[in-house]
Amino acid sequence: MRIAIFGMTFPETSKNYLQHLIKKIENENSQVIIEEQFLKTFKKHISFKKPPLSYKDHDGLRGNADFLISIGGDGTLLKAATHVKNSNIPIMGINTGRLGFISSISTDQIDAAVNDLIVFKDISVSLIALINIIFNIINAGYLYLPKFFDIFVKLFVKALIIFFGAPIFNFNF
Repeated sequence: MRIAIFGMTFPETSKNYLQHLIKKIENENSQVIIEEQFLKTFKKHISFKKPPLSYKDHDGLRGNADFLISIGGDGTLLKAATHVKNSNIPIMGINTGRLGFISSISTDQIDAAVNDLIVFKDISVSLIALINIIFNIINAGYLYLPKFFDIFVKLFVKALIIFFGAPIFNFNF
């Protein structure tokens, strides 16, 4: 598995979290790919088993990563979305700040979060396609659902979109 890492700044207080994240990814026999500018800010302070790959922008990331981990705050995660665009790469945000609404994974959950990525890598693309078809049918009005259930389903789908990345699901609410 290839896991990209994106961040905008590298405060000294994040050094241990970033080192832990990279070590965890490498221990899972996964390749680390780091955004070029972010890598320059911390390369001398973090150790790697193997030199990491880097990417510059959306074109360099597309086809080279299975997941992207944003490390920072909500603004960092939103900026990371511009690197993912329509590449079907899910984004996971690790919050290193005070309070994260979108980047809701805390630094003490890094191990569990990477373990979840490994498990979710095995989700069949056909299952995701099936979910997409079902909700397109609901959204098109071919399947009637009571209004309260319809709202619940749409909130559930939006949660899936946040976790898996918007490009996987192709519908509008």
